[in-house]
Amino acid sequence: KKSLTDGTRECLETLGDPDQSVILRYFVNQSLRSPSHTDFDHIAFFVTSGFENWLELSRPKISHAFSRHLKNVPASNVIDTTFGINERVDAKGIVVQKIETSDLEFIASKLELLSIQTIAVGFLHSNLNSENEKAIKSYFVQKGFQVFLSSEEKAFLPETQRWQNTLFKARKAYREKKIESELEALRLQYKNLKVERLTSDESVLKLEPL
Repeated sequence: KKSLTDGTRECLETLGDPDQSVILRYFVNQSLRSPSHTDFDHIAFFVTSGFENWLELSRPKISHAFSRHLKNVPASNVIDTTFGINERVDAKGIVVQKIETSDLEFIASKLELLSIQTIAVGFLHSNLNSENEKAIKSYFVQKGFQVFLSSEEKAFLPETQRWQNTLFKARKAYREKKIESELEALRLQYKNLKVERLTSDESVLKLEPL
């Protein structure tokens, strides 16, 4: 199984003539459908301090036959780069602890060393008050990061579902950026390569030239 760009490069090499005109069309949903654990190596996940393992612990339980020991269903979105942030909003939506900029400076430096530019944020009770999440976004966007907030999800969703949705959006954004970067490298190598992206909106296919 090859990636979009690897498969394209292989096909172009079989043509033999780098000056030959070629049109590449790819379907966005298909390119982003299968999650990859390597995607999450390039995403940071910020959560309320003390809840770093909450997504993993909240997953459904499974039990093997003839065993009394329950195990969590393996997570498909394991994030090694999860950071607990000192902040707190209570169950009434009151900010108990605000974000301290000094705490974020070290994290920003670490993310730059890890070449991570995409951040998902899931703070407890952010659906009631998104002040702390917005403070995080404001700080990191100014430094050139992509930031996705759980408070931007539908407020009635369970906390863990909002966090998972935010992680998915961050992963999708990372993959889109990665694909576009790789396609740009192909365009530089093959001057006559034309790339068109197919997207779907309410079952209608749209063709977007890149």
